Amino acid sequence: MNKVLQASLVGNAYGFGLHWIYDPNHIKTIVSKENVFFKAPQKHHYDEAESAYYGYPHSKDGEVTTQGMFLVWLTQALHSNPNLSVEEYKNVLLEHIMPGGDYVGYIESYAKKLIVNEIAKSMEVPAVFEMIDDHLVGFVPYLATKALNLPLSKAKELATLFSNDPDYGTLFEMMDAFIQGLSTHTKEEALSKAIKLAPPLFKNKLIQALSNEDDASFIETSSGIACVIPQSIPLIIRIIHRASTYEEAMLMNVRYGGAMSERAMLLGYVFSQFSDIPQEWPQKLSPKLTQIIKAL
Repeated sequence: MNKVLQASLVGNAYGFGLHWIYDPNHIKTIVSKENVFFKAPQKHHYDEAESAYYGYPHSKDGEVTTQGMFLVWLTQALHSNPNLSVEEYKNVLLEHIMPGGDYVGYIESYAKKLIVNEIAKSMEVPAVFEMIDDHLVGFVPYLATKALNLPLSKAKELATLFSNDPDYGTLFEMMDAFIQGLSTHTKEEALSKAIKLAPPLFKNKLIQALSNEDDASFIETSSGIACVIPQSIPLIIRIIHRASTYEEAMLMNVRYGGAMSERAMLLGYVFSQFSDIPQEWPQKLSPKLTQIIKAL
């Protein structure tokens, strides 16, 4: 049983039914009236929200987002070949998401660019898009290498598939420093020390994440609730700071709204390092995901 993969995927699936609803008040109402956790997204929840995107009409209960599946596929590939190259990582993804592949689900912008460039290559014309991305998909290699206890250098290498932004690697180092710091410091002390390693673009936002500023002001000025890392990483740090357990972190993350399932993968890994996953939660994953986790 791969505990890191389980912690990340359980987190992703937990709030999948509300993923990309950018209306915290609407989410609060839904959660108070019905059990939507580990459920597939329902169109009426999105239609009734002030701002939302219903991107997964074909999903089933216990499944995960596109980035969740990227994590699954990459972890499987690295399990078979720990020396997997960036080109091989690209081919692993394309095998599933290209026309004719087995993946049925939303294809985000960074993956669409990958597909278009591959089609251009097959037609012997120049690539259409430069791969410059700032989504949390860059953390998929970080989580996959953690799941298999591979070097951080491999995570940094594979993250370049979608972006050469060095901030990803620096943020990986920051998260590692936090996890390692938990062995000798309190969570708050470990966070404060780790944040000192953050890239310049993030440092002030992450310091603010540890403050007592109200949520609305913090989200407006220092983070946001979308999937790009300038928004998601400060909010993830705020949740790490404020929550005490895996379960509390997952519920807090859902209540913020937005790209919650993507944030939940990194949160799931982090909180699994010092808190147990509720015993019944892994059983709510789809049978296919459960089998994969057991096999790794």
